[in-house]
Amino acid sequence: MCDREFLCKTADSLGLKTFAHIGDINFDPDVITLPIAQFMGLNNFEYIVTLADAVMTVEDHLAFEKQARQRYGVPQNEAAACMWLLEKIRFVSLHKPTELNKLVLELGTSKATFSTTIHLLGTQSVSFPSSEKSESDLRHTHRYVENFKILMKYALRMHKNGVILRIGTDTKNGGKAVLSEMILLCENGFTIRDAFKIATYNGALSMGIEDQTGSIEKGKHANMIIWNANPLNNTTAITGTKIVIKDGAIVQPANF
Repeated sequence: MCDREFLCKTADSLGLKTFAHIGDINFDPDVITLPIAQFMGLNNFEYIVTLADAVMTVEDHLAFEKQARQRYGVPQNEAAACMWLLEKIRFVSLHKPTELNKLVLELGTSKATFSTTIHLLGTQSVSFPSSEKSESDLRHTHRYVENFKILMKYALRMHKNGVILRIGTDTKNGGKAVLSEMILLCENGFTIRDAFKIATYNGALSMGIEDQTGSIEKGKHANMIIWNANPLNNTTAITGTKIVIKDGAIVQPANF
């Protein structure tokens, strides 16, 4: 039994939940693939953007890196890394659509969970006003937006096929990023009710604490947010005035 498989079995024996981040900007032959991780017993994963790595061969990675370097150069900052990650999604949607769709169906059947982590990716293209971008930057921005839409198409497909999505920001200003993630979900085919469940109950479910939190029920922790305007009627209300309640007590009115 390999060390990784031993860790999974040990965690299971202790009643611990295991989560894995598999795949990244650059290819590493020593990193296991997502299907192998599932075979070992893992079923909770980080970042839907890593789906691409799960269906790519060594040859695919070499071809992708050659194309990405020619288009964007070597990724030396966060924005460039995001470009590479989304370009990889475009690559597999063009060259490995059958394998990617098959993987989504398999993940849904196994009720795998994935963190969304789309705030960081979804806000990069609007970091600077268009007037400050060169013609090359504008071309990259246009392609970036297209690539983000491709990612969100697969995110919605995952959701509709039974994959349990949960909010995960992987960035600073976590509270604001969570609200941004919810808005991005709604802008890309998810209902506001879907977004709320992804931001609350699904995370609790994946951690095995849904009996304590994640929904408003008697006996659960009294932690919640109350909006002045109903987000179910208008998603823009998500960023409006709200009251934060922690352990049954009002913490502060918040507007962000």
